[in-house]
Amino acid sequence: MDEIEERRHYDELLDQVSGPLMQGIREYVSFAPTHTIYPDGVISNFAFSGADQAQPLWRYPDLNSHVIFISDIISRTLTEQMPKESQYLRNHGNARQVLKEIVEMPDHQADRIICSIQQNQDNVLAKEMPILQKPGIWAAIVEAVSREFNDQVH
Repeated sequence: MDEIEERRHYDELLDQVSGPLMQGIREYVSFAPTHTIYPDGVISNFAFSGADQAQPLWRYPDLNSHVIFISDIISRTLTEQMPKESQYLRNHGNARQVLKEIVEMPDHQADRIICSIQQNQDNVLAKEMPILQKPGIWAAIVEAVSREFNDQVH
């Protein structure tokens, strides 16, 4: 399921709960002529006078569809996204290490160089890090970082 389809599906799930709720409480919803500042900082003129009528409607809603939806998202995260992220983090750590074997630098600078290489930005950091202007240094860094990402970079 792609992101747009997933959002649409989630909106439909919300409608499954909010539709019946709104049908049962619509007559208790109004908008006051003045705004109120609520304890959470929200400022609104929304007025609701049917808490007692709404309680049975929202107290025990059927959220089975929501649980299945969230379960699918968690499953996809664990089986698809986390392994990819783990591989990326492993590659990034290795790339940082081999880069620092070529030129010693703090992690944050190494991370910026790796990001620059991944975005195909040719040595845009040379002005900030003059060592990158020395002959052969940038090419060696790009080669080493690319090797760690299995040539998925640059």
